[in-house]
Amino acid sequence: MNTKRLLFWSLATAIAILFIKLAFYTKSSSIIFSTGSEVFSSFKRVYEQTGISEIFYFVSRILGPTMGGKATCDDNKWKSPLISKYKVELVLTVDHLGCGKFKSLQKAVDAVPEESQKKSLIILDSGTYKEKVLVSKKKTNLIIQGQGRLKTMIVWNDTAASSNGTIYSYTVCIYGKNFIAYDIGFKNTAPRPQAGVIGAQALALRIAGDQAAFYNCGFHGFQDTLNDAEGRHYFKQCYIEGTVDFIFGNARSVYENCTIISLVNSKIVGAIAAQKRESTKEKTGFSFVNCKIQGKVVSPDGWNDWRDPKRDQTVFFGEYGCSGPGAASHSRVKYAKQLTLADASPFMNISYVDGNEWIKL
Repeated sequence: MNTKRLLFWSLATAIAILFIKLAFYTKSSSIIFSTGSEVFSSFKRVYEQTGISEIFYFVSRILGPTMGGKATCDDNKWKSPLISKYKVELVLTVDHLGCGKFKSLQKAVDAVPEESQKKSLIILDSGTYKEKVLVSKKKTNLIIQGQGRLKTMIVWNDTAASSNGTIYSYTVCIYGKNFIAYDIGFKNTAPRPQAGVIGAQALALRIAGDQAAFYNCGFHGFQDTLNDAEGRHYFKQCYIEGTVDFIFGNARSVYENCTIISLVNSKIVGAIAAQKRESTKEKTGFSFVNCKIQGKVVSPDGWNDWRDPKRDQTVFFGEYGCSGPGAASHSRVKYAKQLTLADASPFMNISYVDGNEWIKL
């Protein structure tokens, strides 16, 4: 009877939170729904952002043994095609409920050999891992695999103000070379800041190691969600959300088939991406290929020089083959470029990040 009561109230609470969030979201975004597809789209987005799925998952994991008998750990869940694909030397498992070798991702990272020339794989079971994780420079050739970007979430709450600087506000920070992540969500749970608040930057991820790749990963936050700091990086089929400058840094990166969602409202002005390249001698930049940008955020001028007109003569802001309501080019700033296929080709595949040398497709 107690088990049934706990299950009932857990599910009731989850459903109530979901509908409260949905109501708040539609009100704060000033959206008037006119079709069933729009309602479903917003419902799905709120479901993803609130972590309601984790409540259902947690309830099922906790109550499963009491409702169905003795709890067991299924070792089959640790099987992965990545082991053979990357010729993995070491496999470590993480489950915050105790069915893996570790309960903490950081503990597993600490157990990885330093400066290894061979691949190590950490597999995380579904769940929310509340921890701040650092992959040091000596932790090379590390792969981390989750069960889905909404099923395996690494979360922390920090801001520039609380951590003594923006670059330290991360949930996960990676310095090690040849890092790869599959099917994981990275989230900074710091609340949405009000416009003009000092020290509200809150990174979900800081990536500062060379030759890093992310597949089917999620990056959740508000201001400065993804610090693509330095190195050559590849993001494929990822989900990235935020408000102000939420993809920023001085890396050389390709974002392919990613979904990029701006959460800004009419009271906030901010860029989706803020690339820090300051000289033509720097071989850095962000290339977005076949990505979807969602949210009513695209200003007709498209680009901004951060109030420094001297940049206009040398900056390279280019577009090719874009479509949709925000893609009209007639009102773009004069220093933006509408590229030909020949112009755009060097930036449209992994060769831009020398990917033929290190990306395994």
